[in-house]
Amino acid sequence: RPVALGGPASYIVVHGYSMAGTLAPGDLVVTMSEAAYSAGDTIVYHVPSGAGRGVLVVHRIVSVGPDGYTMQGDANSYQDPWHPQVSDVVGRLVLTMPGFGRVAAALANRWVLGALWGFVALALGLAFLPESPGLKPRRIGKLTLKQGVRGAHKATGAATTVAVISMVGLVLVSAVVVIS
Repeated sequence: RPVALGGPASYIVVHGYSMAGTLAPGDLVVTMSEAAYSAGDTIVYHVPSGAGRGVLVVHRIVSVGPDGYTMQGDANSYQDPWHPQVSDVVGRLVLTMPGFGRVAAALANRWVLGALWGFVALALGLAFLPESPGLKPRRIGKLTLKQGVRGAHKATGAATTVAVISMVGLVLVSAVVVIS
C-alpha cells in the first residue's frame, strides 16, 4: 500500500545527477518505510532544515551517528550538510525503474490524461457502431469484401453520422472533465 493509504510504500522521480552511476534523471524509485536504516542503504529523505527544508533527496547513508544519518550522493565528492533522523526518512530504495519516471510524469499531465480518456471513449463508441445493412459480403479469391448495395437504407448513414458526432462530443467532454 502507498503511504497516502497508510502503507509503507512510496515513490519519487529522480531529477538530479548526484546519484549518477546508480540513478539517472527520469528514473522512478520505489521505497519502503522501515523502523531503522543502516550505512550503505540508499534512502529518500526530507531535508530537515535550512533553505531546502522539506525537499526530497535520494542519497546513500555513509554513517549512522547520534545526530542522525550522514548522507552523500554516489556522484558527489562531499557529504550532505543535513543529518536526517528516522522521522525525516520516506523509505529505503527497493526498486528502480529506469526512465519510467518520465512516463509517469507524462501520464500525470492533465492534458495527456484527458486525451487518453477521450481516445478510450472514442474507441469504445466506435466499437459499438452498427454495421450498415446495405453492405453484403463479396468474395475475391481468399478475401471477403463488403460492398454497398444500390438503394441501401439511408438511415444507416445518418445513424453513423450521429454516432460519430456523439463520440467526438464524448472525447471533448471527457477532456474537459479531466482537465478541470
